[in-house]
Amino acid sequence: MKLVRLPTNSGSDWWIIVHNLTLSEGRLRELKPIHVFTHLSKLLVKGKKAAEIGELSLWLENKLFGVRYYLSEFKKLLAVTKDPIYRDKYVRDYDNEQKVICALEAYLNSIYTSLEIASQINRILYPALPMGFRKQSKKFNLFDIEKNKWIQIFLDVRSEIEHYSSSLPLIEERSVLIKVKSNRNRYSLNKGKNPIPFAAFFSFSNELFNLLDKWANLELKKIDQNKIIDSLIETGSTTPLQQKKIKAKEILNLLT
Repeated sequence: MKLVRLPTNSGSDWWIIVHNLTLSEGRLRELKPIHVFTHLSKLLVKGKKAAEIGELSLWLENKLFGVRYYLSEFKKLLAVTKDPIYRDKYVRDYDNEQKVICALEAYLNSIYTSLEIASQINRILYPALPMGFRKQSKKFNLFDIEKNKWIQIFLDVRSEIEHYSSSLPLIEERSVLIKVKSNRNRYSLNKGKNPIPFAAFFSFSNELFNLLDKWANLELKKIDQNKIIDSLIETGSTTPLQQKKIKAKEILNLLT
């Protein structure tokens, strides 16, 4: 997302948040379908729903940034949390391990919120669907938890870490030990100790983007390519932005 300064009828300029693809320079990079969808989603509905879905789409972009950012932080902290030099000491700081868990929790929460916001957007497109990702997954085939095994593991891990903080990073074993107190409402983890490899956590990000890309591709096919949308062009670092109207196909063509 970008902050842009635009003139208003009152005569003063306002700073507002816009999608990267609103700016012409934001279209000079390789794009994933979900990012094109979050920019064009408001073309799929009319009236107040267009404003609502547009706002939710920016929220989703923000959370997807968080997924990438916190995964990066999680990996960085794992890299610096090494085996202590003085193994025989009776007291060692646990700070680095705590930082790992904090970054992991933030990463998992960003994924969870991304799924929840996606379900809110989907409910605007399909009003008959229930609210909330878990409930919606039973009615919307693409989001079906039974068919997305990674979501089963993710939801179990996230619930335990978020609600019970029972995790312990085992740096040498390249895993996080999660102690599950009950099998109730669990998809894949069993009661007792469950070591989850770091690789499983790393994969959640790719799985999330793959799922959202599939969803985006389905919806993008329904957009009228000749619909007119707003675009902004930078004219200089100290000069006002130039507003321009373009067709939706100029954005959709970025995926080909």
